[in-house]
Formats: sequence, structure tokens, C-alpha cells
Amino acid sequence: ANVHEEYYASWFGVSTDISDNSPLIQNALNVIPSGSILIFGPGEYRCQQTIIIPDNPDIQNQLKYLTLQGSAKLAGGAELNRTRLRYSGPNPSSLTPLIDFRGSTGNKRFIGSIRNIMFLGPGSSTNVVGLWFYDCVGSLFESIFCKSFKYGIQIDYSYYYSKFNDVYCRYCDYGFRAVGTGSLGNGAVFNYCLFNANNIGFACNASGYWDTGIYLNNCYLEGNKTAIDALVTSSLHINGCYFEANSEYVLKVSCPYNGYSPIVEFNNTYVQLNGTDLSSHKAVIKQTANSGSIVSYDIRNNSIRNTSQSIPIIYYDYFIYVESGGVVIKAENNKLREPSASFPICSTTPSDSSYFNNHFSG
Repeated sequence: ANVHEEYYASWFGVSTDISDNSPLIQNALNVIPSGSILIFGPGEYRCQQTIIIPDNPDIQNQLKYLTLQGSAKLAGGAELNRTRLRYSGPNPSSLTPLIDFRGSTGNKRFIGSIRNIMFLGPGSSTNVVGLWFYDCVGSLFESIFCKSFKYGIQIDYSYYYSKFNDVYCRYCDYGFRAVGTGSLGNGAVFNYCLFNANNIGFACNASGYWDTGIYLNNCYLEGNKTAIDALVTSSLHINGCYFEANSEYVLKVSCPYNGYSPIVEFNNTYVQLNGTDLSSHKAVIKQTANSGSIVSYDIRNNSIRNTSQSIPIIYYDYFIYVESGGVVIKAENNKLREPSASFPICSTTPSDSSYFNNHFSG
């Protein structure tokens, strides 16, 4: 008997030597019971078709409770000796996932985990999505890598209380993209994640639904056009992160609704200024909010590098560019590498402010 409900994909014929593993992986997922772990050995498994996580036979509106697990736990972009699932089929005419976690009706909940697997796509200009969820509340994502997809990870509905640890999204149009009515990220946590060389690295709450806080801790965002694009109705917490070579804004904050008072924490980070794609209003943060809403910023203990090896001084206009909406700012202990080239903290006068020990010019 399989006491631990662990199954090896190789038992079902899955192999690095064949051109299309998708029907074999699909058969394995169909056969193993809910609560199982499907384990892949090291190497690259080519797949030419979408793999669909089966419905839960016992619980309506949910998928089978499953863990997809690779071999070695390798951080960052290491590819050799790790488990790799590659989409090798044609470019579809519409958005199509490599792995579909939405179920037979397109709106089922996945509760499970994905560990130690790299997912490879055919490019950011194609219509292939890496991992596509409707709802993945409370799930665990650990040491996974999504590379060269239209969207690395897409979530249509809720992902509250999900844990994303050491998740890497690279060479995608959007690395992580949460959209759709009811895209709730309440308490979702992103720890030690890396978003690199995407158009948009991390986009959350694009539908504007109410959420109670998304946390990015010690994440690394480099070489994106926009690092983080967030529609904030309640709070967004960025702590201990690293930003480098993002060619537009490090953070775009929007709140289109009247009467909201969202909070944005931006603390203990390292920011290397770039903004090479910004012709005006060069800033770390851009705000676009309803005229009846006030965004409150807590900006503390940030190291801002306004020099580079090739450019002695990188000039910025502001730290926060307010295109619209009200703003309140608390800023403490924010330091520039070159204080002589300081700039104002904000493009407009905040309705309330508290400043202490900053290098901003006003």
C-alpha cells in the first residue's frame, strides 16, 4: 500500500526522453487520489498540451487536494539538475495555460502546494500562461520558477492566506498577475521572491476588490519595466526588498474609488534609481487615485542609490509623483547615496506629513 500517498510521475510513463508528456501527466493526475503527492525526477519534461488539475470527486467547487513536487530544491535561476516542465506546443490563438488549476467549470478552488519545479514557456509575446488559477486560497508555493510566459502566474479570484516562498518569475509580460472580480489577496505573503526582466514584475488586485493587506518581504525586483503595479484599497506592505534597474516606476499605486484611505508601507528597502523609460515626472512611486481618496505612506529606513558605475548622479524629480488623489506621508531615515542631488519627497503638498532625518530636499 502507498502509505504516504506519494506517486512518482515515472510510474505513469513520464520521461525526459519523449516529446509530449502532457497526456501521461494528465493520466497520473486523473488516477491518483485527492491528498496525494506527484513527484517528478530531475530533468526536462516537454509538454505540448494543457494539463488540467482534476475536480475533487467528493467536494463540490474544489479540485483534488494535490502537491506537485520536483526533485532538488534549488533557489533562484539554477536550471541544471532541477525538475523542468516545458511547454513545447504551438502558440495558441488565445490565452492558454501550461497547467490549468481552474477545474472543469473554470471557477473551482485549488488547495494544495507546488514545490521545487521550474516551468518554461515559449516567450512573453505568446499566449501561453504558466500557472493559471481561479482560486488558490491558503495554498503553498515554494521554490518554483516561471520563465518566458505571457503571464508567469495568473490568479482570477481569491488567493488570501497563500504563501509564496522563493518564487521566481522571469522574462514574462507579467511575472505575477492577480486579476478579476473578487481578486482577494488578504494576508497573502511573498517571501524571498524574485521578479526579474518582466514588463510588469508583480501586479496585484487589478480588479480593485477589497483586500486587507498583501505582504512582500525580502523580495528582489530587478530589470522590470514596472516592478510593482498595485491597486490598493486597504493596505500594501513592502519590507526589506531590493529594487534595481527598473526602467519606469518601482511602485505604481492606484485607488479609483471615492472615500477610501489605503495605507502603503515602503520600509527597509534598497532602491537603485533608474527610470530610463520616464521622460518626465521621474519618481520611485507613482500614485493615481480618486480625488475623494487619500493614500497614506509610511516610508522609513530606505537606502536610495542615485549614482551608478556609468552615471555619476541620477537625477529624479520626486520620490512620490501624485498624478491624482490626496496624500499623507510619514518619512523617516531615508538616505541618498549622493545627498547633494536630493529631490522633493512629493510632487504635491501632503494634507499631513511627518518628516525626520531624511535626505529629501522638501
